Amino acid sequence: MVDTNYFLALFFIYLRVTAFFAITNVFFPNGTPKILKAMFSLIFSFALLGGIDYSNINSITSNYYLIIYMISEVTTGLVLGLISNIAFEVILMAGSLIDVHIGLSMVNTIDPNSKTSTTISGNLLH
Repeated sequence: MVDTNYFLALFFIYLRVTAFFAITNVFFPNGTPKILKAMFSLIFSFALLGGIDYSNINSITSNYYLIIYMISEVTTGLVLGLISNIAFEVILMAGSLIDVHIGLSMVNTIDPNSKTSTTISGNLLH
């Protein structure tokens, strides 16, 4: 028999992971095909599903609650992606501050992911 809770939990995880990877440029640079991002998100969702308890999905009784949970999952994925981007930008900023102190602040390289110039230590730490 088909377990609809399993597929609904997979769908919710897929929404969160896809939103996370859509906003995070660290794991997939700008030139990465979108189908690759979608397939990796699906595979990653399958991998995460084994460790998640989805027994409380039975509380979804109407389409209204389903849409609310979908919006919640997408919002959570976007916020986690934003936090991840901020963390990596902090690392780049720390690298540029290190370069100021060791005398390499004028040596910049072009980062193809963010299309900005970054310092050598920023690239090494990133």
